[in-house]
Amino acid sequence: GYRWTQTQFYVGAQNENVALFRGISQDLAWISLSEVEKNHPEIELKYLPPYQRKQVEATIAEGSITDARKKVDELAAQASACK
Repeated sequence: GYRWTQTQFYVGAQNENVALFRGISQDLAWISLSEVEKNHPEIELKYLPPYQRKQVEATIAEGSITDARKKVDELAAQASACK
């Protein structure tokens, strides 16, 4: 089970920024099933449109690290357009 979680990726929020996480966005008792793969302090949530901000805060599951990176790139483009 745990091994499988480490092949999953999602985009979420950390410290008011976008971050790419490895794992799933759930905890099992006291064990976190995810960790930050890459933090993106340059992508601030405040520059995303409200609907995208809510999506990130709720987490966006992606099937692979490639898909997750594409989502981060989309969010970066959106945030820079709204700065």
